[in-house]
Amino acid sequence: MRRDVFQAIADPTRREIIQLLAKEPMNLNAVADRFAVSRPAISKHIKVLTECGLIQIRRQGRERFCEARTEKLKEVAQWVAQYQALWDEKIDQLENYLATLQSNSISNPMDQNNDFTFVSTYELNAPRELVFQAWTQAEHLAGWFGPKGMTLKVISLDLRPGGMFHYEIRMPSGDMMYGRFIYGVIAPPERLEYITSFADANGNPVHHPLSPDWPLEIFSVVTFEEINGKTKMTLYGKAHNASDTEKQAFETGAGSLKQGWAGTIQQLHSYLSNLSKS
Repeated sequence: MRRDVFQAIADPTRREIIQLLAKEPMNLNAVADRFAVSRPAISKHIKVLTECGLIQIRRQGRERFCEARTEKLKEVAQWVAQYQALWDEKIDQLENYLATLQSNSISNPMDQNNDFTFVSTYELNAPRELVFQAWTQAEHLAGWFGPKGMTLKVISLDLRPGGMFHYEIRMPSGDMMYGRFIYGVIAPPERLEYITSFADANGNPVHHPLSPDWPLEIFSVVTFEEINGKTKMTLYGKAHNASDTEKQAFETGAGSLKQGWAGTIQQLHSYLSNLSKS
């Protein structure tokens, strides 16, 4: 069987042998003593490495010494380098693309997205940085987020594009429901974009438990504008990847959604006020 250097380094024991011999030549017994395997097994590894040219056997008296020939690894380095260059190029392209997306998104969403069904603006008596933290840190979210009168538990929060905020809401009756955000643009302290859904206990999206026509996903944007030490906060929302029936359900329910948010924002007002007193 023809062997090559890639076959040789595919085995972790052979890689360790190369590292060992790169420091100093050793006889077979000394090599075998370094491993918790049998001497015949080490001999087989030595044979493969010799056939691939990664080590050579040198006789010294009655003993045979193994020496590393690391120059043979240049073949591997050259192979890896061509793919490293390819991936570096792809990563650069991705970074440029994401930078363009974020640059375009930071502008006023109404300039580019005038089809938001839900728009609601609030004034908060707190600096913008603090309000943004209240939206993005688990310890803050647990203190105010969710329907008024219900208790929220943060299951997980991974604040990065593609990351998830998964939460549990306990109702006064003791029943529980779950929700999630999948984050898009995160531009502290100016803007958040995320896809929100009802969810199950494992974070999988599920339909509204009481309204089967409600969209599975809602694209949401929150903007934060500081004005004289206070924060103007605007919420935007629209059905995402939705059927016409689901879009209509969201449009019909926008008024109720605004009422629900009013209660949640009252909790945010109280929470921020308590923070300022502490």
